[in-house]
This record gives sequence, structure tokens and C-alpha cells, in this order.
Amino acid sequence: MSRIAIAIQNDDLHTGIGQYIANVFPALSEDGHDVVAVAHKKEELNLPLPLVRSKLSYRLVYDNALFGSLCPFSYERLTGVGTCDLAIFPDNRMPAVRVGCPTLAVIHDLMPLRLTDFMRAEGHGAHWFRTYRRRYRRIAERADCICAVSDYTRQDIIGEFGVDPDRVAVVSPGVDYERFAVGDAACDAEARKRLNLPERYLLYFGNMCAYKNLSGLIRAYARLPRRIVDEIPLVVSCRPNENAVLAQSLGVGDRVRFLGGVQEADKPSVFRLATAFGFLSYFEGFGIPVVEAMASGVPCVVSNRASLPEVVGEAGLVVPPDDEVKAAEALEIALTDVAERERMIAAGRVRAANYSWKRSVGRMKTLVARMLNEKI
Repeated sequence: MSRIAIAIQNDDLHTGIGQYIANVFPALSEDGHDVVAVAHKKEELNLPLPLVRSKLSYRLVYDNALFGSLCPFSYERLTGVGTCDLAIFPDNRMPAVRVGCPTLAVIHDLMPLRLTDFMRAEGHGAHWFRTYRRRYRRIAERADCICAVSDYTRQDIIGEFGVDPDRVAVVSPGVDYERFAVGDAACDAEARKRLNLPERYLLYFGNMCAYKNLSGLIRAYARLPRRIVDEIPLVVSCRPNENAVLAQSLGVGDRVRFLGGVQEADKPSVFRLATAFGFLSYFEGFGIPVVEAMASGVPCVVSNRASLPEVVGEAGLVVPPDDEVKAAEALEIALTDVAERERMIAAGRVRAANYSWKRSVGRMKTLVARMLNEKI
């Protein structure tokens, strides 16, 4: 029986990284491996795995460059998991200390290196950028295997750090297809009433970070013919912020509805009840909400940046995120063109079915088995 340690920092199910960790790695124990989660934080984890607490802070182990050259102990001793057969680092980090066993590290995206203007606008300084570059470079130089969440991210890693392509595999995130695709009419009706959802609406589901470009979606929405705006509001999953002011200034303030956060249990209903989904993000390592929308039978309009064209394929409409006119034209089609909507719904369901968590787990199990066999 092999012993696998998984370092956990982010298991928040509201984030893409958290969903990836929670849905992929616990299943490794199904193959008879002794899988433990190693945590450097006090709160409990959202994972059905035995938990080992590290005596050292996460920042000291992962972000202190000097610590790696000064510490005489390996990662296994510092975290109290003994000798590992494999150590997995699933959230864009790898220890500064010696690991002492084969390592697999997941890079979800290189966003901090690609969207520097957005990051600076959000208050991140030079130290923050150096920290992220150091994290990525450490993985590129030390990890025995790097796992990317999309082919776009894989090519980005190879191009940025000159990594041997044979060291970079792809294990994409997935979606609980049946949960989104198979509607429960009573559940959906109850959610519609409780959340006060309109009969038809354009949905944005994501966080409020500037690079997600909700402002661009609102600007495109405001360009739609007024008859469409009057009939189909824009529903945003988050709390109102400066984008509410923007909507007001564009004359659609009363047509943009902020839900203030959506509980995980309500998420499938919120997607299924939508008329179309808009996601004009400037950067995504993958883009789980797009797959959730396709699984729900909702036509998607996405940006042509980073991984989004790869994820949506021919099933959605792809537009430049900063072209409000083209985005508005695509939104109008997705909201009102009956024939094109039917095509996108059918193609989207087929495409989403290819992104199941079961498939993701299978690929990760194959990757882990190969690494363990090579060690033996």
C-alpha cells in the first residue's frame, strides 16, 4: 500500500481550486492507497480524508525561499506524515524545503504573470508578483510531474518556463453532470420563488475580481435592444459593488439583479432556470462555471481569452471581452434566436458530458499509478 500526502490550503468549494481538490483527490484512496491530507491551518477541511496537522505555518514551508536552503529536514518530517511514496501539491505551490519523495504539483493558471495590470489595480505590489513567480518556478524546476487543468495552461507552463512537455500532463476539472442536467421541477420552482428569480434572465456566475470582467458584461447587456432588456434582466450571483453603480449609469440599474451570494445547494437551480450565461473573463485557467452552464442546458457567451475557447468549443459563442458591440450581438443571439439556442443547448450538453468529475478522477488515478510504478 502506497502512502500519499496531499498538502491542502484551499478547499473552499466556492472556488475552482477548492472544487478540484475536493472532487479529485479523495478518490485516490479507492485504489487502496493510504491518502492523508496535510494542513497548515486550524479550521476543519471539506475533505473525507485523514487529517495531519503540520507544526509549521503554511507560509514558512511554502513561501520562504531561505528556509529551503537552511532547513536540514525533509517535508515529510516537517509535516509529520513520515516517509511518503508520493506528495501532491494541488494549489499552485510547492515547498521550499526538500521533499524527499516523488512529487506531483498542480498549476491551475499563470494568471499573476499574465494580468499584472489587473493585479496592480487591486493593490498587489512587487513582493506579491515575486512570490508568485517564485512559486511557479519552484514547481517548474522541482516537481517530478506537473499537472495542468487545461491544454491552454499546459502550453502556457511549457512556454513560460521551458519545461519538458513530457513532464506536464492535463487533468481537467469536471462537473457533476447529473446534478446540473437532470432538473427537479419542484426544487427549481422553490428556488425561483425563494430567490425571487425572474422567468427569464441572463446569468453571470463568478466572483467580483476585475479580471472576470463583469463590467464588460454589463456594458454589453446595456447595448441590447431595450425590449430585450425590459424582458430579460441580468442576474449576478454576487453582492453589489461598483458594478451596480456602472449599471445605474448605463440606464440598466433596475434590470441588473445582484443575488448577494448563492448557496451550493441552490446552484444547479440558478443555472437551469437561466435563459443564457455570459462570461467575458479576461483570463481563466479552465472555467468551471461554463461547463456547469452547458450541463444545465444554457447557451453560453464567453470571451476568446485563455482557456475559454478550448472549454466551450463549438457549443457556445466566443467574442473579444473588450468588444461591447460584438458581445451584445452574441448575447442577443443566445437570448432570442430559437434555432441557434437549440443548437447551443444540444451541443453544450454533449460537451459538458465530456467534462465529468469521474473522468477527471480516472485521469488522475492513471497519472498517480504511473508515478508510483516508476518509483518502484
